[in-house]
Amino acid sequence: MDHFSDNTIPWHLISSALQGNINLEENAALQHWIASGVQNRELFIQLKNAWDNDLDELQAYLQADETVGWHALQGKLVEQEAAEVNSKVKPIAGTIKKRALLFTVLSVAAALVLVAGIWYMKAGSSRNFETAVAEQQSVTLADGSIIKLFPASSLEIPPNYNGAVRKVILKKGEAFFEVRHQEQKPFVVELGIASVKDVGTSFRIKKTNDSIHLVVVDGSVEFRNNANGEVRQLKAGMQATLLTGAGVSGPLIVSNPVADSGFSQNELRFINTLLPEVIQQFRVEYKKQITIDPAIAQKRFTGNLEGQSFDNAIDVLCRSLNITLVRKNDLYYLTKE
Repeated sequence: MDHFSDNTIPWHLISSALQGNINLEENAALQHWIASGVQNRELFIQLKNAWDNDLDELQAYLQADETVGWHALQGKLVEQEAAEVNSKVKPIAGTIKKRALLFTVLSVAAALVLVAGIWYMKAGSSRNFETAVAEQQSVTLADGSIIKLFPASSLEIPPNYNGAVRKVILKKGEAFFEVRHQEQKPFVVELGIASVKDVGTSFRIKKTNDSIHLVVVDGSVEFRNNANGEVRQLKAGMQATLLTGAGVSGPLIVSNPVADSGFSQNELRFINTLLPEVIQQFRVEYKKQITIDPAIAQKRFTGNLEGQSFDNAIDVLCRSLNITLVRKNDLYYLTKE
């Protein structure tokens, strides 16, 4: 954070954006600031992640001793306002509204400072993400890369992620990686006995107790067996499996195409699949009459919805793609929000 000074960071614009009440003019100014430097973009993404993912911690901070002064001030203002109302002295016009606005401004500022504080503290420690059996989560990294974590999975992002090597650790489960390629900063997924290095791509990894399975969707990757040093380069459409059971150290089993793998788009497992194809599989699987607005036909979905009820599956789909479900009797229609 030595690269920034308080007077160069548009805190008021960031605050409005995080709360979702930024107007067009303010948003244009904020986007200009974000686009003016990599550090600006990374700071905004990290603050947004803190805001989105650390609300529980924020509530704890709001209840902490450090906020006693704030609550005391709030209490005094409320007492003063009550005294004015009960007295015969008529408050100055607009006083109550101005105080309400003051509460709002101070609350927003306090919340943003607390979120920034959470982020600063976490900057020196690992960030861990874990999903439940029926949960999925999307993680946006400081460089703009996106990791989609599937159910029953665990991911760690080390504190020095954006250093010379952008390293993340998939501890268990399944994840889809959309990597922003940087020639000088390779992206590496550590898997214990193996690792995957980005060469400009998007790919998917499934890690179980006895195997690691990799599918390359776009570009290419290097798949390394750390036990014996074997390295294989896989291009789009290729897949590889490494058996990791007791006493097993490889070799890497490479095959092609993706359609033959456990990641096939049969049933309800999708990799960068066009929405019409997803909906066709929904029709087959759930026996529902579903149509879509042509305006959203080019949207793509990545996710594992196996074992989900129709209501849960369609909810995940809508939330992931920012679309709306309209139901009339037994007919379902998907459209823009």
